[in-house]
Amino acid sequence: VSLFILPLVSFYFGRVYLAAFLYNIILIPLCDLIMLLAFLFCFFIPVKFLAISLAAVIEPLAVFFIGLNRMLGAFPFSSATMKFNLFAVAVYYFIFTIALIFIYRYNKKYAES
Repeated sequence: VSLFILPLVSFYFGRVYLAAFLYNIILIPLCDLIMLLAFLFCFFIPVKFLAISLAAVIEPLAVFFIGLNRMLGAFPFSSATMKFNLFAVAVYYFIFTIALIFIYRYNKKYAES
């Protein structure tokens, strides 16, 4: 996903987050856990004890997630200034699409044999 949105992030914000691949390994599972617990919280609102218990777990996890996100984003090497223009974005997605088509055909060819 990070490779796919890289030119759009650069185009709109003028920065490329170099360590995003590494950070996503840590942050995405934690975010998934928080969202699952939040869903369960919404489901268990009628059962006050369970809702309060889930809220007691969700709140420190959310605070930790936000703090970790801020800390990782504050590292000086975590991002670089790079501004893609619209032509560069189009070329990037064209090459990306050609590569995906090539990989699909390559896999299809060897799956049949």
